[in-house]
Amino acid sequence: MKKGSFVWRFASVFLSLTLIVGIFAGQVEKASAHSSLDQYINTADGYWKIETHRWLGQSFRPTYNKLDGLGVYAGIASGGPASCTLTISVYSISPVAKIAETTKVIPAADSYNIADITAVDTVPDANYVMYVSASSTYAYWLVKTTNAYPRGNAIIDSVGNINQDFVFATFGYNNTPPAAPDPAPVVTPSTPTGGDAGTDTSTAADTSSTSTSISAPTNLVAQAASGTTSGAINLSWTASTTADITGYKILRSVSETSGFVEIGTSDKKTLSYKDEKAVTNQKYYYAVRAYKNSTQSKNSNIASATLTDTTAPTKLSNFKITSQNENEIAFAWDKAADTDLANYILTVAESDATGAKVYLTVDTISKDAVSYTLKLADNSTLVKDKNYTFYLQAKDISNNYSEKATTSGKFLVVVVKTFWQKWMWPLIGAGAIIIIGAAVAIILIVRKRKKLKAARVV
Repeated sequence: MKKGSFVWRFASVFLSLTLIVGIFAGQVEKASAHSSLDQYINTADGYWKIETHRWLGQSFRPTYNKLDGLGVYAGIASGGPASCTLTISVYSISPVAKIAETTKVIPAADSYNIADITAVDTVPDANYVMYVSASSTYAYWLVKTTNAYPRGNAIIDSVGNINQDFVFATFGYNNTPPAAPDPAPVVTPSTPTGGDAGTDTSTAADTSSTSTSISAPTNLVAQAASGTTSGAINLSWTASTTADITGYKILRSVSETSGFVEIGTSDKKTLSYKDEKAVTNQKYYYAVRAYKNSTQSKNSNIASATLTDTTAPTKLSNFKITSQNENEIAFAWDKAADTDLANYILTVAESDATGAKVYLTVDTISKDAVSYTLKLADNSTLVKDKNYTFYLQAKDISNNYSEKATTSGKFLVVVVKTFWQKWMWPLIGAGAIIIIGAAVAIILIVRKRKKLKAARVV
């Protein structure tokens, strides 16, 4: 639900981009043994979250009549999974039809991901679009926030943007596969300046395309909606004093001073806007402009807000003790379905009563774990033969905690018996048998003697 530090993310993207020089200088994996690099972008300075801004795509015009490989430079934001799956689809524009689709598992680190596809026919210089979707909301696609590719443009939220291009590559050949692939180009990396809202120079928060002939709106206020995970920041402002405007343009950035992108419009009677594509735990900056036809006012004041995730993870189910002895207690549970977990927390308490003494808290259990073993030797605060209450909670990356799943148990005491303790009852039993046997023998002997004596008297 949240992204990691943008400073860290931008540094990570920059370091990763420097590696592309080596990749594209002869190390990039070809789509197949016979494919040649055709269309591509070789620099980036920002990125867009793939599932937050659907649809994301890149139009292009191939020069070959065969297409047999696709590449996207993508990564996974901090707090996301170790890997995820991208689905890459290619559509022809005239007629509109899907001509290819493939999937590619990508690692968390930024990387150029090349996927081989079965060769399909293409028309040189005709228009095609590559769309990308992801199995994780943390996945992103790197972008160049200027018009770096003259044969196409980025598509963001299903709308073409001629001022941005995603980092992509296509591979192909004409009729017969070549004996050897063409050499790959050298990438020129640049320091990323945009995050999950790449700079759009056509609507950036500069004043080069604005006019004082239209008064700017004032008193812009941004307020995050509480208790939601869907991402909503509510904006409101005071109307422009220019009467005959067309409406208002809403701009957003992750920086207070640059990188503003138009995210929506409203008519002149509507003085509010709901940003439903905001990502949790990311601070956003907003500005509003009044416009009439192609003329825009100066910016309103800048307002900011951060959408905070307040929804706790689901309570864990089937939390139980699977084994226990004098040295350790083993636990197991069903993995939580939440996708934004940070870790699990195990608490050892005196009882389940409110305010009961807490002996131990273990907060290093991996979010991917479904079992844990608590060892007595590693925890001096715990003792044998004392019953404890155990709580297990899931914690998400926004520091929300699930309800407590509860079980109880103890480290067992193994009693070492002495010889007498071990053999006392068997010996007593044996002795009793011997005594009874002796008594029976004596009785039989006495009876036999009586019979012999009676026989002699007769």
